[in-house]
Amino acid sequence: MQLDMHYYATFAMARAAGLNWSTARIIATASQFVDDNVHTGHVQFADKGRLDTEATSHHPLTKENLKPEDQRQVWIPFHFLPGQSGQTLERKMLCQKNSPLANDMIAHVLTFHKTDYFREYLGIVSHVFADTFAHWGFSGISSDENKVIPDSVRFYNELDSKMERYVARKRESFMKRHWNKAKTKAIQGVSHGLGHGAVMTYPDRPYMIWSYQEKKTGRYHRHNNPENFVDYCRQIFKVYQKVGRLRPDLSANDGVKFSDIKSTVEANIKYEAKKEDRIERWRQTAKDNLLFANPKLIVEYKDWNHQYKALDKSKPSRLALQKSVYKFYQGAAQHRIFVLRSLLPKYKMIVA
Repeated sequence: MQLDMHYYATFAMARAAGLNWSTARIIATASQFVDDNVHTGHVQFADKGRLDTEATSHHPLTKENLKPEDQRQVWIPFHFLPGQSGQTLERKMLCQKNSPLANDMIAHVLTFHKTDYFREYLGIVSHVFADTFAHWGFSGISSDENKVIPDSVRFYNELDSKMERYVARKRESFMKRHWNKAKTKAIQGVSHGLGHGAVMTYPDRPYMIWSYQEKKTGRYHRHNNPENFVDYCRQIFKVYQKVGRLRPDLSANDGVKFSDIKSTVEANIKYEAKKEDRIERWRQTAKDNLLFANPKLIVEYKDWNHQYKALDKSKPSRLALQKSVYKFYQGAAQHRIFVLRSLLPKYKMIVA
C-alpha cells in the first residue's frame, strides 16, 4: 500500500472507531513511517547513553537487498508477513491476507496496551497487517516463487485514457530507474525475485483489479485491490474498537459504525487518481463528515525523521524517551523479535 492507505485511511479508521485525534495521528504516522525509516547506525548521547537504530524499509531494488539478512530482518517481518500456506518453506513464506499469523500478531500487540510505546507499536503492526491485503502471493525473500511470466499481467479496470497514460508512464519510469539502470547483473538477478518487484506497484494501487501468472507453477492469480483494501479497513476498524475498550484514555467516545462509512471508504479506494489526489479525497471526505464524528481535515503526514535528526546528542539520553521516534524503535524491535523468534517458529517456520 501507499501513503494514502498507510496514513490517511488508517488515520480515518482509527478516528471512526472512536480513538482520539492524537492517538489516531500517532498510529497512522507510525504505520507510514515503517516505509520511511531507513536509518541504520546509532546516536551517542552525552551521558554515554546510546540509541541503536535499524531500518524497517529499503527500496526493493537497492543493493542492501543482496544481503539475505536484510531480506529476513526487514522485508519478512515488516512488509511480507508469511502466510504459512503450502508444502515447502518457500511457499509457506508467501504472504497471505488476514492470515492466522496476522491475527496472532494483532493479538500480541494488544497485550502491550499498557506500555508507553503501545500506539507506535500498534501503528507498525497496522502497516504489516495492511500489507497482507496488498502483498498476498509474494514473499520477502529472493525466490522463484515471486517470479511472474512476462506479459502475463492483465488489467480489469475501465481506466479513463488519462489514468491509463499515467499508469503507463509510472511503469516506464519504474523500469527505467530500477531495471535498465541496475548497476550489476547480481543486483538485477537477486532483486528480480524479491517481493512484488516483478509486478511493480500494481499490488499497492487501491483502485487496481489485475491478474498475473506465476512463472514457476503457471498458476493464475487475480487481485481485486478495492475489495482487499476495503476489507483491511473493516478489519483494522475492529482492532481499533478493541483498543478503545482496552485503553479508555485513548478514546474520544465518539465512534461510528463501519456500515455507516463503508460506502465512503469504498468510493475513496475505488477512486482512480494519482496518489496526491487520492490523499486529498480522504482528507476532504473526513472534513465533510463522511468518515468520523467531530469532522475536520486530516492533518498532513509528517514523518519522524525530523525527530530523529533533532535528537540532542549533548543532552542526557533519558530525554529521548518521550519522543515518538524512540518509541517507534522500541515497537519495531519488539515486533521484529516477536515475528522471527516466536510467531514464525510457532508455525514451524525458521527463517532468521
